[in-house]
Amino acid sequence: MIKKITLFFALFGMVFTSCKPTNNIDKLTIATAASAQFALKKLAINFSKKHNIKVDVILGSSGKLTTQIINGAPYDLFFSADMYYPKMLFNKGETEKKPITYAYGAPVIWTMRKDIAIDSLVQLKDPSIKHLAIANPRNAPYGRKAIRYLKQKNVYMSVEHKLVYGESISQVNEYVLNKTVEVGVTAKSIVSSPKLKGKGFFKELDKEYWVKQGAVIIKNKNLPEMKKQFLEYVLSEEGKEILVNYGYSII
Repeated sequence: MIKKITLFFALFGMVFTSCKPTNNIDKLTIATAASAQFALKKLAINFSKKHNIKVDVILGSSGKLTTQIINGAPYDLFFSADMYYPKMLFNKGETEKKPITYAYGAPVIWTMRKDIAIDSLVQLKDPSIKHLAIANPRNAPYGRKAIRYLKQKNVYMSVEHKLVYGESISQVNEYVLNKTVEVGVTAKSIVSSPKLKGKGFFKELDKEYWVKQGAVIIKNKNLPEMKKQFLEYVLSEEGKEILVNYGYSII
């Protein structure tokens, strides 16, 4: 009887073990700056279809995503809104290779209101504009560019009290779309996306304020060849065409 019970539990253990989920990951997880969300989602969908693999895109500010990666978040590639954070990860030994530039992003001043002449920075001082949203410059490169722009154009002191900080560009976009703020500084890649194209009015900032954007492969054991292929796809002619269609510049 004892032998029969032992045999039963041995067989049960084999079945249970075979049904348990394994630790093997059959998908890619892409961490991307919120400013690149629409372009990266399109790239991920295309790549997923080509290679029959699931690709998840996780959004956030570049700074917060970097912190998550340092703390062990299971991301496979990271597409930042600048080069600073990818270089930081490389210097900390978190990436396979040095970061590469995948595109240049243009900050834009964006509003839903027809009565606001965003071509004129002087109007940002107008009392009718009570709020100007930007991404938190501590974590978001586009937020830092916005501050630099306002200071160099000598309007920062006049509008500082109007500034509303979003955790990332995604929150800035919500503020503008919901008309919580009159004006926001976001990315051309956002307002050029099919989802938002034609909504509101925007002015692209000068070329000197463009953001050089970097990408890195995160050092882990998950699908090394597939990670490399995804980055190669982004840099391919087809990938570049998608990036340009979403408002990026390729230099």
